[in-house]
Amino acid sequence: AEQLLQRRAALVVHTHGKDGATIHTRHGAHRVDAAKVEAIDTVGAGDTFNAALLYALADRNLRTPSELALAKMTDIQQAAEFAVKAATVSTLRIGANPPSLKEMSCAP
Repeated sequence: AEQLLQRRAALVVHTHGKDGATIHTRHGAHRVDAAKVEAIDTVGAGDTFNAALLYALADRNLRTPSELALAKMTDIQQAAEFAVKAATVSTLRIGANPPSLKEMSCAP
């Protein structure tokens, strides 16, 4: 992560499956733990994480490397927490079936 951040990258994400993810920025790293659940199917959880992270970053107007480089760490943390939560919810159903925004607002 450090080598990538020394170049053009403004955000590096390392996913840990059922153990959440770590986000790395030039301002440091932050670990996001996933809720402990009894997964039914993990197919699509990684894709759900990536889609939810991109959605949450875009929703905070963090769409470019320069915007990410200037972002508050709390905004990036919240986006990563949203992504981990979405991926976790997706494991509670069969198949690659990400949650809707409405379902996300009700999820624990």
